[in-house]
Amino acid sequence: MSGGVTGADQPTANRGRTSIADVVVVKVAGIAAREIPGVYDMGGGLSRTIGAVRDRVPGGRPNVGRGVKVEVGERQTAVDLDLIV
Repeated sequence: MSGGVTGADQPTANRGRTSIADVVVVKVAGIAAREIPGVYDMGGGLSRTIGAVRDRVPGGRPNVGRGVKVEVGERQTAVDLDLIV
C-alpha cells in the first residue's frame, strides 16, 4: 500500500484534513437564511444602514454575510444570525 492512498477505509491517522474557511461558512449561512420565507433583512441597525449605502454604490456587491457570525471548530460550527422577520 502506498503512503498517498487515502479514503474512508483508511485509519483516521492516515487520512488528510479538510478545513473550511470561516468566510465560506458565513456566505453559505447568509444565503440560506435569506431564502427562508418571512426573513425581511439581516443584521443590526448600523450594519443595515451601511449595507444600504454599499448597495447603492455603482459596482458594489451585496454583503451576503451581513448579520452572520460564525465560529468554526475542529468538529462543529456555531452560527449566530441577526434576522429581521
